[in-house]
Amino acid sequence: MQAVLQQEIGYADALLARQDDSGQFVLIDGHLRAEITPTQDVPVLILDVTEVEADKILATLDPLASMAELDTDAWTALIEGIDFHTNSLRVRWTSNVTSSWQ
Repeated sequence: MQAVLQQEIGYADALLARQDDSGQFVLIDGHLRAEITPTQDVPVLILDVTEVEADKILATLDPLASMAELDTDAWTALIEGIDFHTNSLRVRWTSNVTSSWQ
């Protein structure tokens, strides 16, 4: 679904990276987005964090999102108000996303 969303709206969030001790940039979050658009210029936030701090950031991102509860009425109103350019994206959002919250 990430690739379809990228085609529909482009990047809606920045990748997260940090600089290691050798000066190289290390991606913290956004690996899939970077992988599906390897030649595209994308927004990247360079964080001033250690490797341990980066691990803590990464460990909190997905678990925090998974703890959220879906407000079905708000979700339905949101989806009905969106003009999708591709029907496949609408179908995926209305079926896959709501089922993944159950």
